[in-house]
Amino acid sequence: MCNNLEKILRNYGIDPASCKIDEFKLGHINDSYKIGVQEKCHFFLQRINHHVFKDPEGLMENHVKVNAAMAAHYGSESASPYPRIIKNRNKKSFYHDNDGNFWRMLDFVPGSRSFNIATDAEIAYSGAAAFGEFQQVMNKEFPADYIPTIPDFHHLGMRLQQLSNAI
Repeated sequence: MCNNLEKILRNYGIDPASCKIDEFKLGHINDSYKIGVQEKCHFFLQRINHHVFKDPEGLMENHVKVNAAMAAHYGSESASPYPRIIKNRNKKSFYHDNDGNFWRMLDFVPGSRSFNIATDAEIAYSGAAAFGEFQQVMNKEFPADYIPTIPDFHHLGMRLQQLSNAI
């Protein structure tokens, strides 16, 4: 295990010697790892690509707000299907390492799967249903309360126009 991951885990109060670390190779932007701690609990550790997300602190501030919106909608943080953010020893939602990287840790959702491409209609339907449910919850939020981390990234009208143009 690289020394940097050891330092990051310690910052989250986790003994690296008690961990099984598996690189999570799906995804296009961030470096991700599944962290198993003594086979008792699992976490998802992610290096936020600060070349793509120019404001990682703002991104995490948004992430905290989304989690709060999900907890309010589902009645509690534990009832929300959205992964809980693990705070580090400094009570922050991220860890900023000496190399300028930003890391976040979340609960790993048991049985979760990730797809870069929908290989069949059922996967596409499930993804669309999850996105629709997410939009329904977030529709109660005020966009001005969130920090734009990539210009127009969440501009659904623009995305629909891009889809229409592609079709």
